[in-house]
Amino acid sequence: MAERYIVSWRVIKSDWPALLVLALMVAGSLILYPSLPDIIPTHWNAGGEIDGYSSRLVGVSLMPGITVLMYLLLLYVPLIDPKRNNYPRFASAYRGIRMGLVLFMGAMHALILTAGLGSPVPIGRLMPLLLGMLMILIGIYLPQVEHNYFVGIRTPWTLADEEVWHRTHRMGGRFFILAGLLCLLGIFLPGTYSFVLVLVAILGASLAAILYSLLIFQQKRRNQS
Repeated sequence: MAERYIVSWRVIKSDWPALLVLALMVAGSLILYPSLPDIIPTHWNAGGEIDGYSSRLVGVSLMPGITVLMYLLLLYVPLIDPKRNNYPRFASAYRGIRMGLVLFMGAMHALILTAGLGSPVPIGRLMPLLLGMLMILIGIYLPQVEHNYFVGIRTPWTLADEEVWHRTHRMGGRFFILAGLLCLLGIFLPGTYSFVLVLVAILGASLAAILYSLLIFQQKRRNQS
């Protein structure tokens, strides 16, 4: 019998790095809250300049709150997936993706707290670095993701055919790794150019994966006719 996906203590315990990051986000907010001004920066524009502010309470609670919600969704949404029994087959990859997303959000929270304390934040250098590393991590794990309805490259063609799913995720992983490497190049570009490069790289990888799934689906249909 195939192993079923359940949210057990063993699964939660194996997520200890992500839980540690979540705990550090909350602890950092509580410790630094008294030292922060009433209004703190929470948004930067494409040029790396601060263009949005929030109250101290919102600034320290927004990212931890979103991250906790995201983590819980990633943990529990598979329970309602018709393909839920496939999740144990890529448990390590799914854990890695959860960890990567939590780490990314934790880094963003650290940047907000740093800016709130009045220290300069080189967002134009750090965002390409963080996004590039996240894209590379996702690209590494994508080929391991099995057929499901919530995680991975979900197009009408990958959902309709498991062979198309697997071929798309193998190639999609390469697309995402390449996009991540391109994002890293943004570290060396001026703010606006860096933003454009990162945006084009991420959208390009996503679009390439979608088109690839369509092409190989059509190719398989022609071969079968």
